[in-house]
Amino acid sequence: MPTPSSRRSTSSTSRAANTIHGFRDALDLKAFDIAQFDVNRVGGITAAKKIADMCEANDVLVIPHADQMHNYHITMSSYAGPISEYFPKVPVEVGNELFWYILTASRSPRTASSI
Repeated sequence: MPTPSSRRSTSSTSRAANTIHGFRDALDLKAFDIAQFDVNRVGGITAAKKIADMCEANDVLVIPHADQMHNYHITMSSYAGPISEYFPKVPVEVGNELFWYILTASRSPRTASSI
């Protein structure tokens, strides 16, 4: 598993690079140690998987932004993705309801069961 560089402080990128090409250019410049993108913003699951693969090849960690299922797919499909971002229970935001509805127990990561 890749680890952040020890020669400088750790940096991450998310909305600064919104395309495969933007991430490739930033990777070439070694501009960040952690890629924190959202599948919705980089062009979908296929584009996100390509970005994750590029990050893995360049020893850059991938921690997708937001705890939504499509982002978890990227984490689970890449050795560069050790964890996913998780938001604790809060009132449901418009547009993020799916995550809350698929958890059938207490909506806690320790006791929740998925459908």
